[in-house]
Amino acid sequence: MPILTILLLLTVIPTQIPQKVEPKPQVQPIKQVEVAKSKNHYTNFKRAVQIYNKCQTNENCQLILEKFSKYGTNTKYRMAFICYFESKWVNDIISSTQDVGLCQINTPSHCDKLGFNYKIPDERDQCIYALADPEVNLSIAEEIYKTSGFSPWYGRSLKYNGKIIFQADKLIFE
Repeated sequence: MPILTILLLLTVIPTQIPQKVEPKPQVQPIKQVEVAKSKNHYTNFKRAVQIYNKCQTNENCQLILEKFSKYGTNTKYRMAFICYFESKWVNDIISSTQDVGLCQINTPSHCDKLGFNYKIPDERDQCIYALADPEVNLSIAEEIYKTSGFSPWYGRSLKYNGKIIFQADKLIFE
């Protein structure tokens, strides 16, 4: 009887023959990174174009271009991009580190150029008020640029196809 039960069970339960499992092809992470990079590059290029287009209709950006045009096309647009990243071209913005205006001029470092003592509260307020004026802010930014180049501004960089199209200390629109 036990042999018959085993035979019946074997006929009822189908047997599965193990099949040879082919290994799945490995996804190349390099290709994934390249896709991500190219999307990022495209996004950055698109953003650079958007910023450039916004500049054409923004009064403060036009002031920046005018003020820095004597230093060449690359310099004037580089400064316009820096100011966009620093302040979005808003002239009366003040950061938590007391950087003021379009170019985010640091008041503790530069109030003396306007004849104010940062350590005296009333004079500090007058300095901040003066730096909120786009013309004054750009004049101080020009002095900073003449002595230190773009190194005081360490804003973001934008890349397209592996090439930097904007960085504070690199060329733009070659």
